[in-house]
Amino acid sequence: MAHIHQYQNDVRLAGVTVDRNRGLQEPFGQWGAPQREEESEMFSFTDPKNGCKALCDRGGAVFSFNPDGTPGGHYLGGLNSHPEWNAGDGRANGPVVAFEPFDDGNTALSAYVVITRDAGGAFHAYQFPSSGALAPPGR
Repeated sequence: MAHIHQYQNDVRLAGVTVDRNRGLQEPFGQWGAPQREEESEMFSFTDPKNGCKALCDRGGAVFSFNPDGTPGGHYLGGLNSHPEWNAGDGRANGPVVAFEPFDDGNTALSAYVVITRDAGGAFHAYQFPSSGALAPPGR
């Protein structure tokens, strides 16, 4: 006879513990649709000044789009184009945890800030001015 014992969200059945929380994330069974692991978390904002959209992945790569969603918009740079900052997923200053526009006085478009958090819990802010001064040449 099998005995079932439950402690919080763990279910123990015949000596084997099953974490029901983990079951909710498994890509099979009754727990829902599979999650695509190859997609990384993206942070986004819409520029309040011109409607352009921007995305940033955990590594600090920034992708820019026009208001209609087509590639374009204003690209001001990303952490991936500044390896000397040692920031982004897998780097000393940690992965991106926030990506937001800010007003640096340009009336046509916003600047943006990329914030990372290192393993020790410290935050690091990287500001990209609306002038595009930190964008790599040719972009």
